[in-house]
Amino acid sequence: MKAKSKKASGQWDNLLAIKKKSRVLQSRIWKLQSLECVGDKMGRKPCCTKQGLNRGTWSAQEDKILIDYIQIQGHGKWRDLPLKAGLNRCGKSCRLRWSNYLRPNIKRGDISSEEDELIIRLHKLLGNRWSLIAGRLPGRTENEIMNY
Repeated sequence: MKAKSKKASGQWDNLLAIKKKSRVLQSRIWKLQSLECVGDKMGRKPCCTKQGLNRGTWSAQEDKILIDYIQIQGHGKWRDLPLKAGLNRCGKSCRLRWSNYLRPNIKRGDISSEEDELIIRLHKLLGNRWSLIAGRLPGRTENEIMNY
């Protein structure tokens, strides 16, 4: 086997350095594309204009529309769901309503002593990682566990 010449190893090092710089530049470009200049501040693009949207308490009719739509179509992209379902709500509001209140497999009622012990043990182990803790308790929402 021949030893690599200094020239060949130098070219290889240059190629690796260029590749590393291009990765850094690509990540910076992606980050800039995901941000939008709003006035003099940088921030993510808003999910909606929030003008003319219903806010506050959900009505029974809105709940029924959301449940029916998700049972037939599935949720897909939450940003697009309100427009497709005919709801005058923000996508985030629809996602939170579904995941915390309307999902059919949500377990209602008081937390049992076994669940209480499990929450305490998992909190000692995982800290405030409520979604992981809620994942170990079937039917309980992250919101419910966090507020317990």
